[in-house]
Amino acid sequence: LKVWDHAKASAGLFASIEPPADINEIGIFPQSGLMIMATEQPRLHVYFVPALGPSPKWASFLDSLTEELEETQRSQIYEDYRFVTREELEQLGLT
Repeated sequence: LKVWDHAKASAGLFASIEPPADINEIGIFPQSGLMIMATEQPRLHVYFVPALGPSPKWASFLDSLTEELEETQRSQIYEDYRFVTREELEQLGLT
């Protein structure tokens, strides 16, 4: 599923969601960022994109969850890795 901002014709891709199975139907809760997808799997897939809109009143916990995620500091993926050159690989006999 790819989402563009229809208000800005020149805008690029806004969001992209790839569920684990083919999509059959999409339901978007009005005036919110909540989407429900029926796919080729038995369970429904629910996605919340805060940039598209707030959570519905009955699911206000989603707003607090996203606020918590924004506040937590994430470490970089490669923080504990060391990148090596081809020469170093050859010295280690890994080529």
